[in-house]
Amino acid sequence: MVRRRIKFDEITRKNNDERNKSLSLQLIINLKRKLMTVNEVLCNAYEPRFNNLLEHLEKDGIKSQVQPPFLLGIERFTEEGNKTGNEEWYTNANLKVMFFGRETHIWGWDEESSVSDGCVEQYEKFYGRNYREVNDGNKRGVFFLVDSEDKLSKTPFFATGLNGIMSGIEERLKEVCPDKHAAYLWNNISKLSSANGTSASTTAHEYEKKYFHVIPSEINILKPDVIIFFTGFDAKYDEYINENFNDESGYPLIGSETLQGVDESDVVKLNIKGIPLAYKTHHPQTTHVNNKTIDGAERWKHYNAILDDIKAHLGEIIK
Repeated sequence: MVRRRIKFDEITRKNNDERNKSLSLQLIINLKRKLMTVNEVLCNAYEPRFNNLLEHLEKDGIKSQVQPPFLLGIERFTEEGNKTGNEEWYTNANLKVMFFGRETHIWGWDEESSVSDGCVEQYEKFYGRNYREVNDGNKRGVFFLVDSEDKLSKTPFFATGLNGIMSGIEERLKEVCPDKHAAYLWNNISKLSSANGTSASTTAHEYEKKYFHVIPSEINILKPDVIIFFTGFDAKYDEYINENFNDESGYPLIGSETLQGVDESDVVKLNIKGIPLAYKTHHPQTTHVNNKTIDGAERWKHYNAILDDIKAHLGEIIK
């Protein structure tokens, strides 16, 4: 009996030691996470998935058929391409807004994009060259330059869509809470696109689903208050949204509702668990839908419906 008790005590002690080691390891991991910047957490989420994706693209001989995966980053770069170490422009923002386009048209493989950190810097350098914030008391605004050397920033997606919504949010913030500021991130619902900049093939998208399902992690890390999908009402992009915002990812798309004054085929408000406000409307380059012309006036009718709904809820979501 005594011998058994000793053996049991030894086993208990061993289990406790292992449990303590496990707890200590978890504490160390948690501490490291607290000490890491948000950008470092984001890069750590990307790296293993990126490497896994790249390995399979190269092994199966289809790397040349796609552009590099679209990765985000929030460390500010100067216009000349130098790191500043500043990510507070985003982390300290009172309102965080994320825009989703469809896929990237101009990115391209190079030495920098052969590693995940390089793709992150590619995004951050684009922001450094094109994203501007103005707040001198009398004048306030956030916008993407439309006269830079970057062809991408001249597209309707930035010049009309992002700049239009950002200007509308800034106007409403000034009215409701002038001491608060917003930060804006550009994302794409498809992380891969074809080599010529069109939407990824079915095969390429399967690689993304299997090896680079990162959007739920981006949402968890960057925690946007508002998401606006400029993906239109194409079934393919709706499927992409559901792949990333569903029960499996932790952000289920549980329904949608219409906004006053606009048709549900033009704008819908999405009820996504964990996201305070989410909307979907046409891609800014869309000019015709179902025999209907979408001109400037019609587009702003859609945008104002979204902006007015955001304004109505600013008191609930502003930090």
